[in-house]
Amino acid sequence: MVHDALNLLAVQMWNEGDWLFATPTGTPINPRTDYSEWKRLLSAAGVRDARLHDARHPVATVLLILGVPEQAVMKIMGWSRSAMGRASPACGRPRSMDIATASAS
Repeated sequence: MVHDALNLLAVQMWNEGDWLFATPTGTPINPRTDYSEWKRLLSAAGVRDARLHDARHPVATVLLILGVPEQAVMKIMGWSRSAMGRASPACGRPRSMDIATASAS
């Protein structure tokens, strides 16, 4: 009974949208809130300050190291051509593979 009531409440609170990232009620994330949370995470992790956009390159590198096909990485990253990945110093596959191999040792 309680479970059904909670499900009904959740359905009533949900805002349907086509958002990749959303709040718990389905509304778009406020850019200011997203920015503040990113800065808080960097501080809590004890890493240098960086723009959220700067995190895209390491993500692409990790995907390539893990063997995700280049076409799939392009789609995930929103790149229209593979040259965009090669233009980024962080996406150099041979160097990345050397780093991955050293890290695994």
